[in-house]
Amino acid sequence: SPIRSEHPPTQGVQAALKRLQKDNAICQVSPEEFFTNYLPAAFKVESWSDAQKLLVDSILTAKAGHEADLYTDSKPLIRLCNLVSKRVLDSLCNKQIALVFHSYYNKKLPLPLSEPLSPDIVVSYEPPKVLKDKLDTRFRDDLDSATRLSWFNIAAAGEAKVRNPKQERYQTGNYLRNHLQFRPELHSVIGFSADKLGYSLYYHDASVIHQCSVKWDDPSLLHAFVHRLYQGTTSDPSIVNLQPQDSDPSWLVKIEKELLIITTATPNLGLSQRRFTAIATDVETGGLWFIKDPYHDVKWRFNKGLLYAKAHKGKMLPGLMCANHYGHPLNASGKTLMTTNFGDGPNGPRIDRWKMRVATRGVGDSLSKTPTLLEFLKVMYDACVAQRNLHRRGILHRDINDHNIMMAPKDNGRYYKDCVDGYNDVKYVNQVLNPNQSPKPACLVIDLGHSANLDYLAAVSAESKNSKNFAERKGTPKFISRSVSKGELLDPFCIPSQMPKLDGRPRKLLTACTDSKYEAYNKAVDDGSQSPSKPAATRFTHQLFHDAESTFWVISWFLARSAPKDYEKESDPNPKLTRFINGMKSHYPSNETIDPRDSFSATLEAWKQILHPRLVDVAPMLSEMHEYILPEWGYRPELNTEYPEHAHEALMRLLLREIVRIEDDKTKDVVFAPLGTRHLLE
Repeated sequence: SPIRSEHPPTQGVQAALKRLQKDNAICQVSPEEFFTNYLPAAFKVESWSDAQKLLVDSILTAKAGHEADLYTDSKPLIRLCNLVSKRVLDSLCNKQIALVFHSYYNKKLPLPLSEPLSPDIVVSYEPPKVLKDKLDTRFRDDLDSATRLSWFNIAAAGEAKVRNPKQERYQTGNYLRNHLQFRPELHSVIGFSADKLGYSLYYHDASVIHQCSVKWDDPSLLHAFVHRLYQGTTSDPSIVNLQPQDSDPSWLVKIEKELLIITTATPNLGLSQRRFTAIATDVETGGLWFIKDPYHDVKWRFNKGLLYAKAHKGKMLPGLMCANHYGHPLNASGKTLMTTNFGDGPNGPRIDRWKMRVATRGVGDSLSKTPTLLEFLKVMYDACVAQRNLHRRGILHRDINDHNIMMAPKDNGRYYKDCVDGYNDVKYVNQVLNPNQSPKPACLVIDLGHSANLDYLAAVSAESKNSKNFAERKGTPKFISRSVSKGELLDPFCIPSQMPKLDGRPRKLLTACTDSKYEAYNKAVDDGSQSPSKPAATRFTHQLFHDAESTFWVISWFLARSAPKDYEKESDPNPKLTRFINGMKSHYPSNETIDPRDSFSATLEAWKQILHPRLVDVAPMLSEMHEYILPEWGYRPELNTEYPEHAHEALMRLLLREIVRIEDDKTKDVVFAPLGTRHLLE
């Protein structure tokens, strides 16, 4: 994930509201601007009807502290909104579907990923008879509606307050964020809130939440809002919600000529980070697809689809995801889905975004499902190989994490068939162990969404290379390298490490590879010149050794939480384990706060205490890796220019040593319990 602000993701409703407020996420716009930009071809009304005017007068007399009087049962606000819906419906040619406003303060809309929410008002599409019944003066709220309404099928949600318009504002903004999160087929959503003085309308897409407010003497915006809901907000026609009434819905996605059914999905909240990630099944063949729909900044310098094409140009790059499809989904008019083009965004200027899509048939298994220690070590070795070969193709990944490194796809051999004649300047572990084999990577590295085209950067001036797009933080909080997390070089207090050395069979295997440069790496790292203080000409940039550090954090995070299959709960977690887990979990990039990972000890004894007793054999590997990534390698520009892969070389030597140790004695392998079984902090 790209790091956009210096505080961690929110947990819970109150934290979400505070985050919205801190970020100034909801921006006020004029009613005229809102009407022009978000309510096109709206139903125009100049005055309230007589029945509506009576209800408005009743709302104006609501007493402080009695906001429930506005929206419970058939109280004035609910009835007014439904009269507006009836008035708009009567003007339409198609009268088969009616928009109905429900009181929902005493019910809950469940959220799949967090605690449920209770909007005061929920809007849904219903048969016209339901609206007619709502307007019957004898009608009272239908409690059964709670069982069928969800974030997957409502038209809008709203809030009503008498005394606290600020609370009303942020609660409604949070409803919009959750609504859009669980509607990947929608490009934007709208909502509303009301109090005794007037009402507000809201618009939300991946870039902004905009609000406009008017007094109750203005009926036009409420009618226009309802008319817009009858029309529907902007959507992505390539995605269809198949089961909107189901609490566990499914979507159909059309990619070129392929029809895919979503089987599992991970939607991410906006603002800025809105994206939809899913596994889908081909309707015709039953084959699996991986789909990712992010909303990228239109100024984003590097198109991830083009980066995949560059990486695989000529010969495919084994171990790296292939993009079978990439591009921009289009709206119903055949235009790229773009966020709004006016107004401000959170904390200042708006960031214009467009929807992108990358899809692949290569679906790997999560790293968390790795069955054995040996297989994990091979996956991580080949992940290093893939990063090095990717770098040789002129691309720097910049977002190495435990989701972007996966196990190789299990697809009846298709993945490995494509790898046979692949690009393998740096040899994969199966080739190191048996030089006669073609590439058969144990890993699948995915997501070039935040990667950099190094050939492009080399072609621009040094002044341009200082631009935000290359220098800003890229990475996932737990795994981002320490200097990238700070956005500057680390203090030069660590004594630079020497390159790890191998002996015996590991050394023989590695030096037999055609491009090992074993002794050259030793000499370059061990004998290279060292400046006693920070060189004046050294400038911070994201480099390949930063990705190696991220790879180390992935390895250590996985192994620290791993346990053998016959796991028995430890009686007392070791303090060093507790510090490691808490430090990794709590870290969030900032140049203002101390990185808790700086306090981790790299000693062998420390790693023995962190690991489960059955895994202490890999403690020397972790200790040596840790020692190598500790120094600020940015102070060695000559090394990073001549041997940019040195940190990956160090990790791979240490991984190979362990791989050979277990290959030579399979009793040393460990079958893992499911990741997460180990009770760490109880």
